Amino acid sequence: MLVGNGIISHDQMEVALGIQSKNCGQSGMILVEKGYLQTGTLHEFLMAQNRRE
Repeated sequence: MLVGNGIISHDQMEVALGIQSKNCGQSGMILVEKGYLQTGTLHEFLMAQNRRE
């Protein structure tokens, strides 16, 4: 959804998923730590995702 909405690039997501697979971290927090995503944007996205479920 982050990629599909143009918030981050496909390459940025691939980097985060690569780190996640090695370190078992959360992809959203990895995106924030890498500077690809702001914390507020992550929170807004997660809240919107929870409303859809």
